[in-house]
Amino acid sequence: MFPRILLPLFFLVSSVFASGQNSFTWNLGSSSDLNPGSGGYFLTPDRAPKSGTDEGNPFRQLKSNVAQCIWAMPAFDFDKENFGAINHPFYLTVKFKDEGGKVAFYSGKGGDGLYGKGPIGFIGGKSDGKWKEETLIIPRSMLRSFDGKVFAFSAGGIGYEIKISKMTLFSEAAEELKEKEEIIAKAFENDSNKRAELKRSLSGKFRDLGLPDPGLAPEFTKEEIERGFRAFFPPVNRQLYRNSNAVPGELKTPAEVYACPGQFESIIVAIKGIGAGPGEISLSLPDFAGEKTGINCEIRQAVYDDQRIGSSWDTNYRNVPERLIHVKALNVAGKELGIFYVCFSVPESAAPGEYAGTFIISGRKGALASVPVKLTVYPFKLEAPDRATHGVFYYIDAGEASPFELMDMRNHGIDTLAAGFMPRLANVSLAGSDDGSVKEFLGLAKKFGFKSPLVCNTGNLGVGYKDYNGVIQKTLSLASAAGFKDTAFFPVDEPHTKPKQDKAFKLCTTTKSVSGARTFITLNPNAEKVLEPVLDDYCYNITYINDDVINSTVNSKHELMFYTAGIGTDPTVNRFTAGYYFAKSKARTMFYFAYMLFEGDPYLDWDGGNRDWNVVFPSMDSPFHDPTVEWESLREGVDDYRYIYTLQQSIKKADKAGKKTEAGAADRVLADIMKKVSSNGKKATGPEGVIEGDLRLKGTKLDPELLKRSASQAADAWPDEARRKIAEQIILLNTALQKAQGK
Repeated sequence: MFPRILLPLFFLVSSVFASGQNSFTWNLGSSSDLNPGSGGYFLTPDRAPKSGTDEGNPFRQLKSNVAQCIWAMPAFDFDKENFGAINHPFYLTVKFKDEGGKVAFYSGKGGDGLYGKGPIGFIGGKSDGKWKEETLIIPRSMLRSFDGKVFAFSAGGIGYEIKISKMTLFSEAAEELKEKEEIIAKAFENDSNKRAELKRSLSGKFRDLGLPDPGLAPEFTKEEIERGFRAFFPPVNRQLYRNSNAVPGELKTPAEVYACPGQFESIIVAIKGIGAGPGEISLSLPDFAGEKTGINCEIRQAVYDDQRIGSSWDTNYRNVPERLIHVKALNVAGKELGIFYVCFSVPESAAPGEYAGTFIISGRKGALASVPVKLTVYPFKLEAPDRATHGVFYYIDAGEASPFELMDMRNHGIDTLAAGFMPRLANVSLAGSDDGSVKEFLGLAKKFGFKSPLVCNTGNLGVGYKDYNGVIQKTLSLASAAGFKDTAFFPVDEPHTKPKQDKAFKLCTTTKSVSGARTFITLNPNAEKVLEPVLDDYCYNITYINDDVINSTVNSKHELMFYTAGIGTDPTVNRFTAGYYFAKSKARTMFYFAYMLFEGDPYLDWDGGNRDWNVVFPSMDSPFHDPTVEWESLREGVDDYRYIYTLQQSIKKADKAGKKTEAGAADRVLADIMKKVSSNGKKATGPEGVIEGDLRLKGTKLDPELLKRSASQAADAWPDEARRKIAEQIILLNTALQKAQGK
């Protein structure tokens, strides 16, 4: 996780140079490359000091073995009113001499990535000594103008002194480029070929686990066979594969959705091919147009990809549905599964009641099927504690966050962050100390509804840093001024060894010497024994949580927190952990690891020392990243927790109002639900480990495989069933309270 090295990103006023309406060409090799008044210029001039001419090509040479070389280019085709988001996908054509390995390029977007920038691809790697032009694709969510004047880019992983002669930046709206369409088509072709070639070169290191047995499906109807597919509605948290089948409970219609005012709620429409399959199909829900109901509906489709299974360093993989993207049509072949992911956004003002609509599944020749859907809006709103409950590790430095990433996190229930938001340090900064980006980050975090405590990564401050206390004090003051009453500081990650424990003890001691500063460590039981005197927040790996830890923390001065990965391919885990397990643990806050941190190519999970640590992907059509199935399931878990919390608050209100019988009945329902949830963190990694259902059927001999499948299906359906029971109790208690108040 943390720490990372700090490097700043700052921007100066730039004049337009060799630009069109939606394009800009920078011919490198002159002194203007190092002049901030030029159209294109280096923000790190010391890392691009050499210029010259090679085979008639003027060039600027970038240094090798530096963290990154940063430059700026004039901004165009962006929305000044929307945090500088670009209006279309962009492309960067680079003319360079290929004399060494690959060089990675990054675009300035703020947020997770390489010091506030996201990967957009690499150039070179053939080492054939030839001058070349290659075009990199920049998705809409991976570039924005921070100041309304320039875009920022950087190169990293530079293993040789690469010569760059020209760079042309253009958007899809650049009509002035005559060969734009051909250049873009070639860019996508090259991008696909590079990925395929890299994957082939790595294939011997990875092992395909294959697809599990899908089990028997209910018999297809005559109508299903004739149209070439079956539509069914599995739980959002169910792990699906290309060969997955429906189970009986997923075939009923209408499709049912339950939500509270102000809630996002999702449903899966799965299309199972029969025979040759339906081919190209699309899904629409015209009844839920925002103007008619106020309820918005977003439809995405799942993209299957090869993803690592197990720990971040495992080399096993499986083909799973991962990214959820906007495309016009989905191709479903025979016996394969296509997945539509439908998210309803219910406004705060939505009236309670039932809303009916129809899913229209269409092919090239028109409608193929109509499936009714019913959305029930509950007559209550979800509540949440004043304190933060769900956080994510967010890899930013000096507060250089993307507003779109912050908004996306809040829309998925995240209300706190472990992030780098110390002001820049003068001794490593390019421009001295600058707390402007930290103030902006904290202001946006407060505006969007993040809560205390925020956790600040201080891993860049060593034991001997000359003004450790000063940096802590300044960060604390900035956070306090923004309205965050509690701020914790995180100096060492997972101190398993004695040297790391000694370092953590020293830095936590120093932190606590600053009045009001809290300490935060991701730790284990052995480290706890050493660090207990200087710790405020326990943040255990989830596997260390059990009844003893929960009970000892409840009765201590410390606040229990835990962290777990959100990056696995099984969405069930994310939902259980964020919801029922978190409620069972009685922890103050839980953190997921991580939001968006790629090892190389975002669309290839094999090309790094570890798997990609991400729950979102770059988006071609939106300034917001594309979500994953895991990210959507995590939000379902957060909502599960808030349903539980809302019921707990309703029980307290009913009891206080003298409705003890009703309060007691609701409390027993909740206790029965939570009885099925293990408090052991080692069992919070899958449905069979989490749900201890009565599936044994004593005295009856059953096929072990069928029994296992039954347990899995029961676990898939259980979260929604339990949530509906909780909602029923909230409604009953609210009704009892209203009667008691004469309403």
